[in-house]
Amino acid sequence: MPPHKRAALWGGLGLAVAVWLLLRTMVDVEVFERAAAGLEGADPDALLASSSWCAAIATLCAVYWVWTPIPMPATALIPFAALPLTGVLGHREVAAAYGHHLVLLMLAGAIISTAMEKSGAHRRAALGIVWAIDRLGGKGGRGLVLGFLLASAILSMWVSNTATVVMLVPVALAVLAHGD
Repeated sequence: MPPHKRAALWGGLGLAVAVWLLLRTMVDVEVFERAAAGLEGADPDALLASSSWCAAIATLCAVYWVWTPIPMPATALIPFAALPLTGVLGHREVAAAYGHHLVLLMLAGAIISTAMEKSGAHRRAALGIVWAIDRLGGKGGRGLVLGFLLASAILSMWVSNTATVVMLVPVALAVLAHGD
């Protein structure tokens, strides 16, 4: 493991522990007592413990997403394991959040986008858009915007808007790389 990744790995853990300790020792329990007063049957100590763990896990994931000392999919699974282990949420609630239809929608769009990029379809689509608009007489920036508008409208007929955007990002990057 390269030194910068090792530093991020241990630095993320250290920062998460520091956030947890800071919240557990420095935050006044009265804040959580006032919050618990608004929630029926809430325990201020349990709220403090849950929020401390949640902040520490979020800090760890944020550091790991920015500096990637471990692969992104492994980082994405940290809350899946850590939240039930620390008692913040039950395993069913965490699994339900990971299996939410919007999460799966984003995953499907990312898979389609990656497949387009690996197969080179995004370049073919980009050049096809530029060629079609050029043939219609729409040279310049306005024609390119029209091309993306038409491509996104056509794609949106069959897939979700989110998947359309995820699929058109590599196309836009290919157009930018190809230049004028």
